Amino acid sequence: MNRLRKFTSVLVVALMFVLVTPTAIHAEKQTEYSIIHTNDMHGRMDSDKLARLKTFKDVTKPLLMLDGGDAMQGLPVSNFSKGADMAKVMNEIGYDAMAVGNHEFDFGQAVAVGEEEGFGKVLNFPLLSSNTRKKDTNHAIFKESILFGDEKTAQSHIVERDGLVIPIVGATTPETITKTHPNNIEGLYWENPLESVTRELLKYKDKNPDFYVVVTHLGTDKETPEAWRSDYLAQKLSTQESTKDMKIVIVDGHSHSEENEKHGNVLLVQTGEHLNNVGVVTVNLSDWTKTEGKLIKFDDLVKNHEPDAKVLELLGQANDNFKAYGSKVLVKDNTVEFNGVRDFVRTRETNLGNLIADSLIDYSVSAKNKADLAVVNGGGIRSNLKAGDVTLGDVISVLPFGNIYSLIDVTGQNIYDMFEHSLRTDVQTNDDGSYKLDSNGKMQLGANGGFLHVSEGVKLTFDPLKPAGSRITELLIDNKPVDKSAHYKLATNDFLAVGGDGYTMLGGARTEGPSLDTVFANYLEANKSNLSKYADDTVQTRVIMKDVVEEGVKVDALKALLAKAEFIAKEDYTEASYTVFKEAFDEAQALLNKVEANTRILITQEIVDAATTKLQTAMDALEKVAPKPVINTKSLEALIAEASKYSKDAYTEASFTVYQKTLAEAEAILKRFADGDASVDQLVIDEAGQNILNAIAALVKAEEKKPVDKDSLPATGMNPSNGILIPLALVAAGGVVVIASRKKKNDK
Repeated sequence: MNRLRKFTSVLVVALMFVLVTPTAIHAEKQTEYSIIHTNDMHGRMDSDKLARLKTFKDVTKPLLMLDGGDAMQGLPVSNFSKGADMAKVMNEIGYDAMAVGNHEFDFGQAVAVGEEEGFGKVLNFPLLSSNTRKKDTNHAIFKESILFGDEKTAQSHIVERDGLVIPIVGATTPETITKTHPNNIEGLYWENPLESVTRELLKYKDKNPDFYVVVTHLGTDKETPEAWRSDYLAQKLSTQESTKDMKIVIVDGHSHSEENEKHGNVLLVQTGEHLNNVGVVTVNLSDWTKTEGKLIKFDDLVKNHEPDAKVLELLGQANDNFKAYGSKVLVKDNTVEFNGVRDFVRTRETNLGNLIADSLIDYSVSAKNKADLAVVNGGGIRSNLKAGDVTLGDVISVLPFGNIYSLIDVTGQNIYDMFEHSLRTDVQTNDDGSYKLDSNGKMQLGANGGFLHVSEGVKLTFDPLKPAGSRITELLIDNKPVDKSAHYKLATNDFLAVGGDGYTMLGGARTEGPSLDTVFANYLEANKSNLSKYADDTVQTRVIMKDVVEEGVKVDALKALLAKAEFIAKEDYTEASYTVFKEAFDEAQALLNKVEANTRILITQEIVDAATTKLQTAMDALEKVAPKPVINTKSLEALIAEASKYSKDAYTEASFTVYQKTLAEAEAILKRFADGDASVDQLVIDEAGQNILNAIAALVKAEEKKPVDKDSLPATGMNPSNGILIPLALVAAGGVVVIASRKKKNDK
């Protein structure tokens, strides 16, 4: 019986195994997973974006949450705590790993590795970089959970999740050598990214990973050496024998660009910058060709995801702490928009760059060690300075790196080399090969964080089409050519003074001062009433690009129109229409002069045609003034000329005084007419003539006696005075007839 029961039990278990096992064996394994990624957030803690990102992550439930670097430094609210508050937020969101960006070193190497207060001590997920190494030990340096020289840790970080094995490898741009303060990276070097990433990927090949992730801060900027770019890395990983069969996703950063491209088995993605987008990669393990990335505009994400309460609380605390520090108003009701837009400050002169450079000169004067010139790098200008109240926090947003004022001695040759390095990037081109133009119609240089803004008194003229290293055509300081053998005092920031951004021609002993944001803030406060001189936000009076005329430009039509316009007289047209015409004429003439002189402005046929059309339009719109009435002054002039016939001695003093006054008034009226007084019309002229005739008629001869009262004369006989009065009356009447006759003719 016991045996039967035992047999029965075994049979039941066996049947259960038969029934259940096939289902388990044939259960479908999940093949699609998502990865959420960000990059170049630069401390964006000034809104609820990060709180909404947390909600989006909770809803999406991605396999991985990754970042491509440069998250901690940027906005002052994050810089204030050396990235610690940003790290708290990222911990709460639930990031799994992050690439080391060059700006992660901006608070110093000790902060980056967690040895000093800042984000490095706060992060609870790994910062990854396989190619950032110590010169003395050749060990890799990681932040927080991965320490350099620790034999228990690898240069990558393995995540095992949902039964998947996924190696995550990091790489940092070797441009970090010039993209942070040299003191921050002392003792470090950067290995070639392809070599270090390949080595790390191969370490995990025998573990049969489901796919690989590489978090990089390399970017795709054309000015970056090709071997250091992420698109080069992707292309090589997809073609080199050792990695071409690996399924790889590269989450990138650094160039602030939107990337979503496939290189064979490698998908390269990047979101742009500042949380403008959130990236989502859909990984398809059963068909890797269907693995794809997409960008979600944050504005679209906001519509469907409320901010997470905990992250919102952390953001609020960080902003409250910073506000107390940065709320001081430096300039009340500033009226000038100062241009700190990335694409402007890295390619050409702006009013904000000029203002900052001028503040360094001002400080040097106050320090009793006046600089001859000052320069600031466009990459160090991180924000606009908007109209309205300007606060200390605004200044820190513009100059967030904490660089300090430095004064160094340089030769004229150093200055030439420095500016050649500043102008090293080539002119950008459109897809059809034509030159890209900026808002001033000038050719646009490639973006370059090392582009230098200069102080007042410096005039740097350059030819962008000459070979890099020989582009300067004129270099003046206070209207004097720079002497290559002479010595000059250069004011700048300590980043450039010690050779940052590739300015190796600089260096040596330096005099130091306060932080740049302090120098700038003090200058703004002291010069708040003089900011209007910087009103032009795209001014080009200090760093001036020479020009080039496009080959084959035809100016015959413009030349002919200008010749015709030469005969247009100002007095024939209304002031408003002539002003418009004159502006178009002057612009067209200046353009023609440049073409004929072959000055090097980028003058295209389109520009010439536009100037021709503008001039023709202005000419067509000219409005003739109404013809002026013809005024006859000959009669009045004749009467005045006759004045010499009347002698003062021949007439009584009273009557002659009236005559002289009337004559003087008539002469004054003629002078006003000659001077263009529009109020002197024919009526005024005629009235003046009549007044003279009346005065003549009223003249009384000196020998004449006063007329006798007729009541005292005999009742008979002729009045003795009638012989005089009648002729005079006839003369006066005749004058009236003459004037009336003339007026009639004029009225005709």
